[in-house]
Parts: sequence; C-alpha cells; structure tokens
Amino acid sequence: CGTITPLLAKILLQTELDFLNHEFHDTPKNFELYDPKDVEKSDKMMSIGCVSSRNPRIETAEEILDVM
Repeated sequence: CGTITPLLAKILLQTELDFLNHEFHDTPKNFELYDPKDVEKSDKMMSIGCVSSRNPRIETAEEILDVM
C-alpha cells in the first residue's frame, strides 16, 4: 500500500517475481510509474489494488471498474 517510487518500480520489473501487486485506489499516481509496454516486456502480471485499504466502506462495482 502507498506510493511506489520510480526507482522501486524499475527494480521490481527486473525481479523474478511473476506478479506485481500495488495499491491504486487511494494512490492513483502509481499508474503513472509503469509503462504498459515495460510491464508486458518484463512478462509480469499487474494486480491492481482497486478497493480502498483506508476506507471501511464497500465500493460499488462501478467505483471498482472506474479504477481499473
């Protein structure tokens, strides 16, 4: 959860991890850190955190789709 730095994003793309899981609902600027072409080239799957980890309210399906 939280903000990912550009350096961390670059390092994570070079790891042996198959999946990257980041929080995007409360930190939408995390979307700016990854170029979809770089993610595809790294052969990784991006797991998009699309519900809030800060707010106990349950999001509607429409709100979740808006993040995705």
